[in-house]
Amino acid sequence: MDLRASSHRRRFAATSLVVVAVGLVAAIVRCSQDDPVVVLDASLDRQQRIDSHPADTSPETDPDGGWDGAARSDWPGWRRLTEVDPNCFLDVPVDVDAQVPAIKWIACTTGQVGCTQVDTSTWGAPIITFANGWTSRDGRYLFFARWFDAQGTDFAQYVYHLPDLKPVAAWRAKLSSIQYCDSRIAFTEDQAAVLYRYPVTSKQPAYYEVQLGSPGTLSTAPNPAPLLPSFAGTEMYESFAASNTSFAFDVATTHTLVRGSWGSSNYVRTNWAGRVSSALVFGNDVFAWNEYGTGDGWHREVSVAVDGVVTAFRGVAQHHIVGFASDGIHWFWSEAYGGPQPASPQPTVDVYAAPYTNDPAILDMTKKKVVMLPPGAGYAVDALAFNGLYVIQPALGETDLVRESDGARRVVMQGGNHWCEIPLYATNTELWCIEKISPQGPGGVALTRVTLDPW
Repeated sequence: MDLRASSHRRRFAATSLVVVAVGLVAAIVRCSQDDPVVVLDASLDRQQRIDSHPADTSPETDPDGGWDGAARSDWPGWRRLTEVDPNCFLDVPVDVDAQVPAIKWIACTTGQVGCTQVDTSTWGAPIITFANGWTSRDGRYLFFARWFDAQGTDFAQYVYHLPDLKPVAAWRAKLSSIQYCDSRIAFTEDQAAVLYRYPVTSKQPAYYEVQLGSPGTLSTAPNPAPLLPSFAGTEMYESFAASNTSFAFDVATTHTLVRGSWGSSNYVRTNWAGRVSSALVFGNDVFAWNEYGTGDGWHREVSVAVDGVVTAFRGVAQHHIVGFASDGIHWFWSEAYGGPQPASPQPTVDVYAAPYTNDPAILDMTKKKVVMLPPGAGYAVDALAFNGLYVIQPALGETDLVRESDGARRVVMQGGNHWCEIPLYATNTELWCIEKISPQGPGGVALTRVTLDPW
């Protein structure tokens, strides 16, 4: 489970990919000879990999002095996920329904009218902290992660089927161990995907495996396929996105984006001179946000072809392009400008929309300005899109919903002990969030649904 970059939302990531950007750039940018597109061999057998990094049984890894990971789990009713690596401290429930409680909505403890939250009173742990979360595009599935302890050593991830509020998949890890495995979940058009990275240690290289299937099979019938033999070192991925045909993830520490197709034995790894972040995948189309990606230091959005070739998808001279999101029908994004330098405050922020396309020229021709944010508003790097709604957080304590059809903007202000920390899902009548107590207070205190006033 991805523990340090724990949100699927769009986020900043430093980049220094050198390109020429004047207005909308549609020129193809190829990697230099020093940073070629790498087609990686996926034929290395999993057992060879496991044999190459046997369990670390030093006292700092396992206080019991060595153990058989395949035979032990850290919690009753859970089992070690040996399908990935028996040496990983990563477990799945034997029976999801028996080990993971169903969701029950109760009135918010804040007393806010029209607000309900997930009831955690019967979850069997004194401390419940929601670490991250998101939903499928159609709102049928909810993913979230939570801590079980104040020390941050006991961590779990869940996938729920919302029509009946029942769990369908779960993973749990003991992070007090040096060697454990990460997993990252993504929803496709009608399925789900999981990316595993193992082992997570400072001593060994990282390996990656992927699986596509119905959400209920990811932890009940795990069958991940080896993806890459190794990257250099132990890299952390920031985002993972998938469709029914393709997937992609970025590796922030090595300025890498990996994309592949389900069922294929060939995968491309594109190495850039700087960091790339926030992968988006729709069908066979793969996109990523490129911070300071233009030659003169402005943010842009790029696309990555099947062969790893990088194309500027949206870049405008002296504009920061941020917050790209799509509901599969529309594109949404924000353009911030007016400051003298890329690092300067940008006083003007426009929100744009366009029909979905993978062609940058068509995007430019069909775009429309939906709304201009009030003067002084920040620009939202993180963004979501659902059924014609664009969800952004341009200011502290403020979540904005922008409607593509008429340009209407709905501002949801929080205050007191009700702050939307991570938006999860939105409709015209409801906003889902992981909340915090105050802007500077503890985060992840509740997972809520708030009824919106009429537009």
